[in-house]
Amino acid sequence: MEQSFATKINFDVGVIKELDVNSFKNVLVLTGTQYSLEIFEKHIKPLIKTNVHVYANIAATNLTEHSVYSVLNFASGNNIDCIISVGVESVMDCGRLTSLLLTHGGFLHDYIPGGTMGPIGITPNVIYHITVPIMPAAGYEISSYASFMQSNEKKMLISPYLIPKATYIDPMLMTGLPPDLWAVLGFDCFTTAMMAYVSIYANPTSDAYAEQALKSYIQFSKKIIAKPADIELIKHAAAASINSFLAANYSCTGPVHAIADVLAAKFGMRYGIALAMVCAEVCAFCYDASPERFDSVVKMLGGKGGSGTAVKKTIEKLIKDVGIQLPSLKGKIKDNEYEKFAHEAMNYAMKGCAKQMSVRDIEALLRRLP
Repeated sequence: MEQSFATKINFDVGVIKELDVNSFKNVLVLTGTQYSLEIFEKHIKPLIKTNVHVYANIAATNLTEHSVYSVLNFASGNNIDCIISVGVESVMDCGRLTSLLLTHGGFLHDYIPGGTMGPIGITPNVIYHITVPIMPAAGYEISSYASFMQSNEKKMLISPYLIPKATYIDPMLMTGLPPDLWAVLGFDCFTTAMMAYVSIYANPTSDAYAEQALKSYIQFSKKIIAKPADIELIKHAAAASINSFLAANYSCTGPVHAIADVLAAKFGMRYGIALAMVCAEVCAFCYDASPERFDSVVKMLGGKGGSGTAVKKTIEKLIKDVGIQLPSLKGKIKDNEYEKFAHEAMNYAMKGCAKQMSVRDIEALLRRLP
């Protein structure tokens, strides 16, 4: 099968009805246990007239390598030629990784940097992978990235061959999300766009996507929390999510995401929550390296800018205004773990930092968290 390095994006209200996988012989459906499974049963299952194998036990956060192997055991021997991932980021990551292992064999650790094959061992994948997000997925539905947890550490695989063949982004499937989840999802979009905008790798293309995502977020974030089932607002939120991903894809993310990766993995929290916990502190630290860029974002949010303190206060106010409840980590991190966590945060995302953070800087930031 000819390999394409771009996902065919189907984005519209009711577009899920256009899903057609009946030319395949054996379809593997991956989903979660509750909401995403209900969506599959109601909106997608009636469309499938060929053999279908449903695995509905994937956790909403922090996909583990054991979960991937469980799916692999379930699917092996069924001659799977199409995978549909219905759900959130972890489900879509599972679809990418299952597709990889069903095609090439081996173990996940074989393909990570330093593994026996490494990323270069990921070659063209013959299994057709379709993603169906049930909430704005910050680009996971079209991403070449796949992450999983191994021994309480987040591992990442990156390859153009992991890009899904198609995605169906249907706002109708997102009407049942609660307001507090919209707040977290929106903040993920905001942070991703902002970090791409202030990154040392920012460029005219990434700026165009970042500015569009930021403007959409600022215009619709509070409205959708008040009206979480409003289709038009959901369309704008989903579009902003895609734009934030494209901004980061053409630029980079940065230290907020690098540190949030560790917190989300260690404490099993939603990624948007982890981002909110560290965003204000990191932006205050990085302000001096890109003051005009940070001030531009602050002014979009209605603030005045002019200092790292002003940026911090503006972001803290935003978090409060959209109603994100931040957990406390006091007593949950042992004193000898702060430095270890800081070392783990020196990951791929840190390269986009406008002002380089040392391990000591990160450790000090972690110690300041409530």
